[in-house]
Amino acid sequence: SPLTFKKKMWILRYAILLKSVNDRALECLLPGMSGLTALGLRACDDVTDAGLFSISRLLPRLRSLDLRNCSGVTALGLQTVVRHCTELENLVLSGVAAVHDDTIPTIFRYHNPPHIRSLELRHCFLRDQGLADLASYCPTLLKLDVHGCGLITSSGIDALAERVPNLTAFTGSWCVG
Repeated sequence: SPLTFKKKMWILRYAILLKSVNDRALECLLPGMSGLTALGLRACDDVTDAGLFSISRLLPRLRSLDLRNCSGVTALGLQTVVRHCTELENLVLSGVAAVHDDTIPTIFRYHNPPHIRSLELRHCFLRDQGLADLASYCPTLLKLDVHGCGLITSSGIDALAERVPNLTAFTGSWCVG
């Protein structure tokens, strides 16, 4: 018999706890779960761009996605999620190696209209240029956390303040490089 929504949720939660979620698991479990609004895949290294493509295709109402320390994703997969999950407001990419100055334009280029309100990029390899690009692509951010991005200087933070006028929460500890 087909898996019910409740059974799929139980399997997905258990797999996440064990950090054993992979692309195949997402492809099998996400169909029929289009109402899911939050998904946390912290440190699920076996999730790659194929898994992100499944998420962007199968979870149109996703509002919150946590990919903290997911080493298997690239800027292209992240771009797909940002572009197609148009209700996504909260995105956590802390510790994702694919997030750095050179990839910010790739990830957020199609973020139009801007819908992400809260973005966590702790310990990503960002400098002032990456922060400036982020401000250009995400002008409606309300909350930004770049704790541990040690190459960001005060001039990058000043540029962010100019371009993102509604920013109400900023965490930049261990930044000013």
